[in-house]
Amino acid sequence: MDAEIFSQLFPLDYIKKFKDHNVRSDGRKFNQPRQVKYEYTSQILNYTYGNCYITYRYSYQLVDIKQSDISQLIKITIGYDQIEEQNFQERQRIENYYQSQLNNFIKNSVNYEDLIVDRQSNIHKAYQINYKIKISSPDGSLLAHLLNGLYFTIKKFKINHNDAILEIKVRDIKIHSLAIMDGIKFTDPNQLEEKVLSTQTIIEYLDTGKIQIIKIDGKPLIDI
Repeated sequence: MDAEIFSQLFPLDYIKKFKDHNVRSDGRKFNQPRQVKYEYTSQILNYTYGNCYITYRYSYQLVDIKQSDISQLIKITIGYDQIEEQNFQERQRIENYYQSQLNNFIKNSVNYEDLIVDRQSNIHKAYQINYKIKISSPDGSLLAHLLNGLYFTIKKFKINHNDAILEIKVRDIKIHSLAIMDGIKFTDPNQLEEKVLSTQTIIEYLDTGKIQIIKIDGKPLIDI
């Protein structure tokens, strides 16, 4: 039987399988993530995991900016598919939540100075990057996957400026999720787990060994 159908018809048996055998109904261990598919071209990334489809489109432009405002050089907007029984205000709140988490990640992981190409005393010439992220059929640890795709595109980002290649320095990180149920910890939780478990997205900074718990995503998101 398909794992998704099984989880809906027999949710208690599905959870029992998690706890007793530390294995999912589709045969994956909890430390075995779902297959992720990248389709990357210039300025577009299509990121797929499970039934979820995320599209990253980004553009850039040369702008004048103050030194105090350089954290605005990377801007992110998120479009979240309308979910049944979800009103506009709730959807907008969820979009704002994920957008704020991605912005916090950028501020902690990116060197904005790399985007400045002409430094002046008051106003600099710099490249501004505008991200438009579209989420369809969200499933599983969405925040971790959003961060993973964003990290990938920034690492790949290049601009040819006056015959020189401009790149952005990004801290080396590892992104993963942690689900907790009755004191048992599972990784890479799926959609069912998000309905019944506490789920945390974690960033591990490899240069310092520090770990940052971003936020709980999944069901508790409604209460944030």
